[in-house]
Parts: sequence; structure tokens; C-alpha cells
Amino acid sequence: MQKLLIYFLLLFSNLIYAQGPCKSGDCENGFGKYLTSGGDVYEGQFKNGLFEGRGKVAMKKGGTIEGDWKKGLPYQGNINFINGDKYVGAISDFNPHGKGRYLFSNGKIYEGDYAFGKCSGKGKLFYKDGNKYEGDFLFDNLNGNGIMTYLNGNTYVGKFIDGKAQGEGIFKSSIGMYSGQWFKNKYQGKGTYKYPNGDVYTGDWFEGLSHGQGIMTYKNGNKYIGNYIKGQKGGVGKWISSSGIIYEGSFANGLKNGQVAITYPNGKKEKGIFKDDQLIRKL
Repeated sequence: MQKLLIYFLLLFSNLIYAQGPCKSGDCENGFGKYLTSGGDVYEGQFKNGLFEGRGKVAMKKGGTIEGDWKKGLPYQGNINFINGDKYVGAISDFNPHGKGRYLFSNGKIYEGDYAFGKCSGKGKLFYKDGNKYEGDFLFDNLNGNGIMTYLNGNTYVGKFIDGKAQGEGIFKSSIGMYSGQWFKNKYQGKGTYKYPNGDVYTGDWFEGLSHGQGIMTYKNGNKYIGNYIKGQKGGVGKWISSSGIIYEGSFANGLKNGQVAITYPNGKKEKGIFKDDQLIRKL
């Protein structure tokens, strides 16, 4: 969009100050049609030789601005860009500035604040696929606090940086809820995930997976405390079963693998070698 706006600005510099001919009407104080040296055409109201009142400019290379003008400059109206985009709203220095609505040729729609041709401030962005964002914008990007609502019913509420979920945020879906830190649209840092069946994981995340130290509390009373590797129990950990038996030792691929110490509810202790959760040899 920026290149298109620069294009308009350059053309209008010629349009306002060039001594092109008045093709018809009163181009001093009235209604007239004015041809610039660059081949662009203004048709509308004039005051003291400048565009003022209601008017429309048709660009030689395509695109138009139609709306209200003052002292040679548009301050509100419609901009039709040569790529098919359309803008309706406040204008300053030939740029969207203030409140406006932008219809992208690719089907997206933005409604909200503009500053110097950029979506900046509070706004809503409607995507062609049915998703919707509402919140803070900065320089045409999602930046600050916002809410992303997806067509399938999923929602994200939290921080955005450069168009991506980053910082603290909450994501809700049919398969659970995550609350915690994000980095470039992925769970990363500290966070808690609540599963639909009642299980809850709290701990470290990396690139969308549980990774590092964490605690998994199961609805059936079981509990795991320890290390995770790429979404699975791995490394040193402790499994506390709902029956009171405690397994502490080596885990891999989500299961007890390697040497594990066992503590029974009656205080008895023993050690053994496990493979894929099965005790294969006592020590």
C-alpha cells in the first residue's frame, strides 16, 4: 500500500502546482474540469484556483480519489488504488489518516485507525477465510493487545508483536486451553495447558511443545514431575501413581526407561531396570 500512496502523492504534487489547462467550467471559483501536465484529471469544485469542496481526480495510470477537498488537498473520501484496493475515510497529505475502512483486493477488510497511511491504533481486521482480529495495530501490523477469533471457534487473547502472538496470551480450542508465554505464534517460555479430560501440564515450553522442567497432573490422580524433551517425558523424572507408588529415575519417549527407584506406600524401596514402562530386571 505504501508504494501506491507514494505514487498518488507524486502525481498530486504535479496536479496541484502544475499550470495545466482548465478544460471546462470555472476552475477559479466554481465547478470545473482541470487537466494537469501529468495527464491526471480533476473534476469538481474550485475556490481561489484550488480544489475545494466536492471533487474527484482520475489518474492517467489508473486509480482515483473522490471526496471533500480543502485548499487543494483531500481530507475525506474514497481512494481507489490501481491494484484494486479501496479506502474510505479520513485523508491527510493524500494518505489514509484518522478513521477509515480499507478493502483489500485479496478479500481482507480493515476498519479502524490510520496514521500517515498505515494501520496504527485500534482496529479490526477481517480475513477472507473468516478469521477476525480486533485490537492494537502499528505500522500495518498486529502490535500490542488483541483478540484473534478463528472461524472454527478457537480464540487467542493476548500480546502481539509484528503480526505474531508473542508475550503473554491465552489460547482456547476444542482440544484444550493454553495460558502463558508465546514466541512467534508458538508456546514458548512458562505456561499451563489444560486438557479437555481434566489433565493439566504446567512448566516449560519450546516451539509449541513441553520442553524442560514440568509437572503433569492427571485427573485420575497420577502425577509426573520432571524433565520433558520435545513434548514427551524424557530425562530424570518422578512418577507418582494414584495408588501411592513412586517411581523416580530415567524416562525416555514418555515412558520409564533405564534405572528407576521404586518407593511403595508401606515405605519399602527397591530399584530396577525398566524398558517402555515394564520392569525387566530388579537391582
